[in-house]
Formats: sequence, structure tokens, C-alpha cells
Amino acid sequence: MATSAKNESGDWTRYRTLPELVEVDFHWSEEGPRQESYYEAMEDVYDVALDSLKTAFENGRRYVLFRHGHSTSRPGQTTARSVVRGLMRSKEATPYIIRSQCIQHYAVFVAAIRPNPEGAKAFEEQEKAALVECEREIQHLATRYLRLAAMSGNSHFRIKTQEYVKRLVEAGVDRQIVRDKLFDGVHSHTYALAGRYGAFETLTSNTPQDRQTMERYLRSAAIHTIDERQAGNDPTCFVSPKWADEEGFRTEAAHATESRSGHDEERSER
Repeated sequence: MATSAKNESGDWTRYRTLPELVEVDFHWSEEGPRQESYYEAMEDVYDVALDSLKTAFENGRRYVLFRHGHSTSRPGQTTARSVVRGLMRSKEATPYIIRSQCIQHYAVFVAAIRPNPEGAKAFEEQEKAALVECEREIQHLATRYLRLAAMSGNSHFRIKTQEYVKRLVEAGVDRQIVRDKLFDGVHSHTYALAGRYGAFETLTSNTPQDRQTMERYLRSAAIHTIDERQAGNDPTCFVSPKWADEEGFRTEAAHATESRSGHDEERSER
């Protein structure tokens, strides 16, 4: 079956402005050494491309942009571009695309997806629910971030952190990015506190609910220390490797709590 897709040239990035677009990049070789044969990789291209069409249709999306690159096939070797174009001509793609509205470009292929109003409605509801959950996480992480900054004992640092978190939370950018930045900030603050003030401060200066999270962070920080040392690097934040082992963690936590209790008693006596 011959394709009736439109042939176009020029700057392919203009297609990124198409509404309700899904982008699929097939430049897999840039991700590192190939772990499978070339032919297996091309089979994966076909499967991923077909699955992308199905998913886009089910979610009521309007376009899928396949970035397959410029390479053309030669005897004995098929390229991602040939695989994608072959799929678009096949019967398997027919239920999901409108061929007359597809665009064939030398570097990309734009598949126009058949309308699916019910799928679009369901997808939008899922997106709204995900956004609400994301906002909850952002508020939770922001609160923890500021609490950790307050524990630093440095008023200038605390003020700067408050300004940063406020700008970040109010920023009109992708909420997933905001959440990830806050999550990374919580991690780095926890590592810094554990290294500067000792693990017992991190464990005993928070609510029981936060303490469980702190314990996970401390354990991952200890593992990070071990990995960095084994690689011959200087850990960005030193946390005793003892915290990485479950039994050692319990022992260290008990010592930390005792140390904190003794420290508090000393202060009260004074």
C-alpha cells in the first residue's frame, strides 16, 4: 500500500509546535554501547513506533513526531527511517493514522492520529489528577526543604533558601521539573546536614514521619560514600559507611540517640 503522506523539507523542529504532540526519539546509539544486535534494535524500533501510535490514539493525541534521523538504508542494513516509513505504509498502522495528513521529512516522520474524543477526555482527566498529586508533592517537599534549611543554623542561608523555594514553587514551568528540583534539594540538604552536624541531628530533629525519610536518605548517603571511595573519588558529603548496613544502621542510630539525649541533659543541667 503506497503512502499518501506529504513530503516536506526544511527545519523539522517546527513540527514541535503541533498541538497535542508526542515525540519519540530513535537516536538510541547515543545512549551508550549497544547491548543487542543491530537487527534486534531495528525490531525494537518497529515495536516502539507501533506502540507509540496505539498509545497516542488511546489517549486522544493528535500527532506523533518520530525522530529517526537522516540515515538511509543500504544492502544488508535497514535504518530507523526505513523502519518507521515502512510501518506507516503497513496495515498495522491503518487503524491509528490519517495518511493524507501525515508528513514525511528526511529527518523525521509526523504521524497524524485518528480522532478519539473519548480517549482525549480520559487522558485529560488523568493529567488533571496527576497535576493535583504533583502539587501536593511540591508543597510537601517545599515544607521539608525549608525545615532542613532552618536546621542549618545559618540565617543568611535560610533566607536565601526561602527565596529560592518561593521562586521555584511560583514558577510557571513544568511542575514535574519543579518537583524534581525540590526533591534534589531535599536530598542535598539532608546529606549536608548529616555530614556537618552528624547523623543523630538529622534523625532526632524531625517528626517521626520525617525521620523515616531521613533514615532512607542517610542510608543512600552512606552507600554513596562507599561507591565514591571505591571509585577513587572524594565523596561530596561524607556519611559513615556504617549507616549503609541494616544492622550497623540500628547500632549507629541507637548511639546517635543516646548521644543526643546526653547532650540535651548536659545543656539542661547548665
